[in-house]
Amino acid sequence: MEDSEDDGSIDYNYSLTSAVSDFKKGVIYYQKRKWKSAYPLIKRAISKFQNEKQAKMILECSFLLGNILLQLDKYTNAIPYFELNQDLAQKMTHLQYWEMSTFNMAYCNYKLENFEKAIQNFSQIDFNKIQFINIVHYYIFLGRSHAKLDNNEDASENLLKSVSILQEDSRSSSLKDQIQLAKVFSELGQITFSMNLQDIKQNGFPFFQTEIFSQRINQSIGFFLKSVELWEKLEDKNHQIEILQIIANIYGFLQDSELQIQYMQKALDLAEEIHDFQKMISILRYLTQFHKKMGHYTEIISLLQNALESFSQYVYTDQLIIAEFRYELGNSLFHIEDNMDALKQLFTALNTYQKLEIPLENELNTIHLIIQIYKAQQDHENQAYYQRKYDLLTTKFQNTILPCESNIGALEDLWIFTQDGIEIYSYNPNLKLDPTLFGGFVSALHSFSMEITKETLKSFVIGSSRFTIYAEPKQKLHVLGRSLLTVPETLVIKILRRINQIFYERYENHIINFIGNVTPFGNFTEYLSQIDFNLL
Repeated sequence: MEDSEDDGSIDYNYSLTSAVSDFKKGVIYYQKRKWKSAYPLIKRAISKFQNEKQAKMILECSFLLGNILLQLDKYTNAIPYFELNQDLAQKMTHLQYWEMSTFNMAYCNYKLENFEKAIQNFSQIDFNKIQFINIVHYYIFLGRSHAKLDNNEDASENLLKSVSILQEDSRSSSLKDQIQLAKVFSELGQITFSMNLQDIKQNGFPFFQTEIFSQRINQSIGFFLKSVELWEKLEDKNHQIEILQIIANIYGFLQDSELQIQYMQKALDLAEEIHDFQKMISILRYLTQFHKKMGHYTEIISLLQNALESFSQYVYTDQLIIAEFRYELGNSLFHIEDNMDALKQLFTALNTYQKLEIPLENELNTIHLIIQIYKAQQDHENQAYYQRKYDLLTTKFQNTILPCESNIGALEDLWIFTQDGIEIYSYNPNLKLDPTLFGGFVSALHSFSMEITKETLKSFVIGSSRFTIYAEPKQKLHVLGRSLLTVPETLVIKILRRINQIFYERYENHIINFIGNVTPFGNFTEYLSQIDFNLL
């Protein structure tokens, strides 16, 4: 249904009595939530009421029409009716309609992502005098609007007010309020975390050492834990898994490996309970990479053997995923010198990769590990055989062009920093879409800050993402890119090198004379979109 000129049109013979009758019929449909039946009747009636200057009836109709369109998600069409209703309500000193229309306008603008306008609408309402709207919803949507604009202090203040009301209200034990509270605690965790992100970007790496940074980290964890507790009571395992991964990432940043593993393992256990294969894969990658970094090869063996046994129950298991984990299992077996079992896993993985038309980096890695094992066994014949296969595949791999759909080629996200760690440019459309990336980014940034001065850190893996750093020794830039593990790191480095070159050439004077103004770098995204990274 569209709000067109034909909807509710009237002719010359349409009487005021008929309009009242249509209005009453429309109200009956409205009360039954039959929006599409109610709409044309009430719209036809309001046209007559406007002709006859029936202000009270126009007031009634305009609110109903706005609310019908809101219920149908037609927010743009709803706003003019709420504006009309608000104006009439103010003239007629009808507080109830004025308050409800103002709130509904704000909500429509929020849904339309007009967050500044939504905040303006909300600000018209005196929260000390609210009588007719849900004050919890008022604070929640005002807080969320501020959060969307990165006004994190204001967002936190309003969301905390909603929490206070929900917890004090005797109704807070209801299912609806418990769900609302769980969501708000999660949002508060992310907002508190984002405050640190903002300060890191503005102040650079020294901010990691401040007391306020530590306080916010602890507050953020506290909010997330409250959210998990509520989702557990509500038996919502999907939300639990999501937030447990975020908490694990935060503990990873704090270098508390015991709690990091504990929370990620909880997430994995829940994913197994609900048979969510994709979540299991993501978490297993995270745990495998973490244990590998720590040299916990026996832990990896136990983890992946259990996982592979579990995956055998799935009929449509992705064989590339299985091959990936068999490679990791083989690698761990090699590190504990169980070469025979390692080769069994690696040959099984290699058999899967060799069926593909386009080579993957994992196939190269698998053959390389097989070569290492035969070298350790002094089996020179097999070592030479697989070395030839490796060389041929390397040539094929280098000649394969992978299509890139992103503005930054094979990269998912991109950040450019000064030597002091101040962010001067970013392209990260995916960071807010996946909450599990939220904590991972700061973990990456923290590792970056600790190691970059030593010039030892080139890349590190978090979950299914690889963060790769590129810097030219004589330039004052560090480029950080996030890519999926399936993307060859050699390709990522080529892209980062090219981006670094273009950025420096374009903004050399601004970089050399940089004192804090990042405005000149703002148009780099548009420039990036003109580059064909496939040519790399």
